[in-house]
This record gives sequence, C-alpha cells and structure tokens, in this order.
Amino acid sequence: MLTTDTGFGGAERSFSNVCAALSRQHQVEACIFSSWEPGHFPIPVPLRELRIPRGQTPLDRMARLAERIRRVRALKRSFRADVCISFLEGADYVNVLSRSTERVILSIRGSKRFDEFIQGGLNELRHQILLPLVLRSADAIVALSHGVRSELLSHYRLPPSFPVRVIHNFFDIDRIRSLSLEPLDPPLEAFFHQREVLVSHGRLSREKGLHHLIELLPSLQRQRPRAALLLAGDGPARHDLLALAASRGLRARWLPDAPLDAPADVDVLLVGHQENPYRYLPRSRLFLLASSAEGFGNSILEAMIAGTPVVSVDCLYGPREILAPGTSRPPRLSGPEEAAHGFLMPTFQQAESEEISRAWAQKLGALLGAPEERAAMAERGRQRAQDFREEAIARRWCELVDEAATQPRRG
Repeated sequence: MLTTDTGFGGAERSFSNVCAALSRQHQVEACIFSSWEPGHFPIPVPLRELRIPRGQTPLDRMARLAERIRRVRALKRSFRADVCISFLEGADYVNVLSRSTERVILSIRGSKRFDEFIQGGLNELRHQILLPLVLRSADAIVALSHGVRSELLSHYRLPPSFPVRVIHNFFDIDRIRSLSLEPLDPPLEAFFHQREVLVSHGRLSREKGLHHLIELLPSLQRQRPRAALLLAGDGPARHDLLALAASRGLRARWLPDAPLDAPADVDVLLVGHQENPYRYLPRSRLFLLASSAEGFGNSILEAMIAGTPVVSVDCLYGPREILAPGTSRPPRLSGPEEAAHGFLMPTFQQAESEEISRAWAQKLGALLGAPEERAAMAERGRQRAQDFREEAIARRWCELVDEAATQPRRG
C-alpha cells in the first residue's frame, strides 16, 4: 500500500481503512513518502516512511521523484510484493514507474479533470500525456464513484474493456453511531441548546467551500436569528475563515485558543481537529457540504450514519450518488432538489454567488423551521447508510487483490 503523505483527509482515512481490511486476509505493508502534517489516522500494518518530501524547484522535484522510484522498487523487491495499490496521484506515478513483476492497482479518489491545484502548461502536459500513460500502465483501477469512472474512461480515452472498478468507501456504522453519542463539555452542550447549529466537518481548505457557508450566514440569521455554524477540522484556510467571519460582522471563535465561556455569543465556532468529530453531528440541526468537487463525500455518509439530515452542493462526483442514487446530474442545478436521502443544492458559481447564497439561505431557513421534515430526512439517511457497511465493500477489495495477483500482467 503506497501513498504520498499522512494527514487527516478523506483519502488518508480510506487508506487506513483499506489497509486494515486487506490485512485480515493478506500480508500488508504500507509506505508513505513523507509526513508533512502532525499525526495521521492509525495505520494498522507495518509502515515505512521514506522521508523524501516534495522538492521546491522543478529540478529538485525530478531528483526526488527518481529517488522515490528507486526506494519503492527496492521495497517491493524486499517484500516480494504480489500487488501494489497506490492512493493519490504522486504515489500513482511512483507505483507505475517502480514496477517489476507485481501487479499495479491505482485507487483514483476524485476528479483529475477538475483538479484546482495544478494550472497552466504543466496541467496540459499532465492531462494530455502523463495521466493517460500512467492510467493505461495499471493492471486495474479502482474509482471511488461512478462519476470518477466515467471521467476516466471518457476524458482519458481508456478502452471500454479497461478494468476500472467502482468501489465506494466503507464505514464502520456501529462504531460511528457509538462515538456520536459520546458527551460534550457543558459549554459545547450549551452551544447546541442555545443555537440552531449547522455543522460541517473536514479539512479547512479553499476547495471545501466553507467560506460560502460563512458568507450566507448573515442572510440566514435574518430568518433564523439563532442560526450558528460549527466547523470541525483544521487546515490552511483556518485564519482566512476567521477573518472572513469578522468582516461579515459575525462573532467567530477558534476553540483551541479560547474557552467557550458565552455560547450564545458565538456565530461561527471552529473546534479544530477532533479525534471524535461525530459527536457534533446528532446535536446539529443540519449537516452542510459546500465543496467545489468531491471524489465521494465521506462526511455526508458520516452525518447520515449519525442521524443528521444532509444539505449538499450537487458537485462532482459523490453527493448525488449518495443522496439521489440512480439519477443523472444536470449541467446546472437551478434551485433546491429534494433527493431521496437529503437535499441537493446549486454549486457556488462565482458569477452568481449572491443569488445562490440567497437560495441556500432560504432553503436552510425553511428546514430549520420544519423539525418533522428534518426528522424524516434523517431517517431516510440512516437507511441509505446501510448500503456502505464495511463488510460487503471490504470484501470487494479482497476479491480485487486476489484476482489481480492471479491474472497475467497487462501490456
């Protein structure tokens, strides 16, 4: 099992979960290139860290890539690996370029086409040459959602017969429900009692769209004066989010730095990274997802498991597959869509952000005033979450590894 670095994102959580699932039937070794964030989800198998972080200049990056390839190839040989599975794009390149006799499986966690982090000429080179070569060199590809699979087949012109298998993330439903019932400190309990709390949890980064939720909160408070926003997680956008809240006249608090002595006086509460973010979910009125893109949407399922009704952007690719399975995503959602297991909302297009924010605020205000509708949404969400139990989906990973290990190499 190969990935780039550690941290507390969705890909890292899934990497840990798949390591655990496969280790019940196979000997599993894990390898990361570097650890650039303090701490990570527990890796329940032997873990090697190469300590080769990403370079600062193009020449340095090429040199470090070559060293990663050399070191990973040596590890594969020392382990006598039958199969190597990589998570995240940097690890995919190394997995393919370091191969010898083992089978190579790439786990594609989200959209490559709409990746916001790589721009300009390098991005064109990546899309037109590098990614097609890497993808075609694999023995099999795991796509996190059907939308990701369709993109891989069409945009990167993979043959229709190419083995791209959809395996969703899986969840320990009983554990998440148990953790969601753990108590909170009295000031936090008071916050949930005194305010109508909307919650979102995940990495505090620009692509998660949390700034849109802060921007629409004043409009929502004109309908529901007690509405407040709780964000669980940490990341590079933390200071920007606090500054944005202050610029909108909202009272914001970074909880790790100051105690919550007056819960009623906080509009935006950032609680930081939490070992157990699930306990905020059942106490919240609604869970919100505002991302510009998602490979799947782990946090949506976690909210549904905990019994929190979900309102999500209809972004690529995961939310619709979870909330409205079997439906087609329109080119542009013009207003709220009542889905089978929650509500889908328009994405925050820059040119129409004010109009979209108003639509969001109106819908959230209506739902906050409709407790019976929220309860029905929560129950439908709990039923949908059963489709993502660990046992069945983990079995698909084991079957894929067994199949790959016994099949002839592609190419």
